Amino acid sequence: MDAGWAGQPIVETMTWPLEPWMIKLISDPGDAGYVPLCAALLWIMSDAGARSVMIDDQEAWEGAVNKLWPLICSGEIELNGLPRGGGLTVQVPAHRLTLVKLLPPLRDSLSDVLATAPSHVVCTLYLDQQHWSHHFNDRLYITGQRTPAWTHLQLLKAELLRRWPRPAPTTKAQKDCYGWLLQQMKASPRSKPKSKGALWSEARARFKRISRRQFDRTWDKAITDSGAHVWSRAGRLARKSNRRTK
Repeated sequence: MDAGWAGQPIVETMTWPLEPWMIKLISDPGDAGYVPLCAALLWIMSDAGARSVMIDDQEAWEGAVNKLWPLICSGEIELNGLPRGGGLTVQVPAHRLTLVKLLPPLRDSLSDVLATAPSHVVCTLYLDQQHWSHHFNDRLYITGQRTPAWTHLQLLKAELLRRWPRPAPTTKAQKDCYGWLLQQMKASPRSKPKSKGALWSEARARFKRISRRQFDRTWDKAITDSGAHVWSRAGRLARKSNRRTK
């Protein structure tokens, strides 16, 4: 890397919510195969996709790393990758990973990725198999080396799900509905654009497994958390008057 770049950011800081496509390989039915390391960490930090988080939530990221990485370093969960110059994936030596730092996606700083930086993993969001097969994958860099020692880091999907299983469908539907309602209430805290009945119909179509009782509890919690207390008022929505003011 050109030393003249020192002090400059690699990418502009971005704030994105964790989207379902980022962990789709894990949430999809079936337990066979491997999943990328980054996707596994996003799965853990979002409580298996049941909790809304931002991918730049440093506290949530570090919490996920602290749960998964010791299991990998102790060999309890096997980490596989493609070694530099190799043609087949093999297990990464677990005992050598203890001091390796895991960088969250889209948050690389130049000081983290210089050749002189401590050994680290650059985590990358999974887009699709084609991108992952080429350059968009998780890569392990060792201090003093400009090219990654290992690429395509991944772990067994079944082993991940054994420790962090998929949430019950009704639980996930309720949490997704809560996030949806909360977003709308925060966007319009002083006026309710639709009746509760209309929103229940829309929620039932969006979140197939949610019951009316779950929706009502979620509704009340979203009002409390958003502070949009006007949404709790019964009756018809206020309509704009057609009368002209003099």
